[in-house]
Amino acid sequence: LRVALAVADALGVDWSQVDVVEAGPDTPCPIVLDAWRRGRVVYEARGGAAREWLLARVLVCEDYRLAAERLGVLEAAVRAVRRRWGVGGTG
Repeated sequence: LRVALAVADALGVDWSQVDVVEAGPDTPCPIVLDAWRRGRVVYEARGGAAREWLLARVLVCEDYRLAAERLGVLEAAVRAVRRRWGVGGTG
């Protein structure tokens, strides 16, 4: 929260507009893809490190997203939950 407040203050924006993301191997793909599309790097220990890391992770995450979309993973999960809990249509 302190980092988000400091960044918001430095950028002159409301703190609610700032998300601080720690880039690591376990960062979930939706966060990685959103950071790639809309994020701004404000600190790096080594120049260019964030973009290098993001690019490698984006390629993996985008491949996963496309495969999951083609295989209907989300739809299959929703059908399984509905069957398990007896909610909605028969799917």
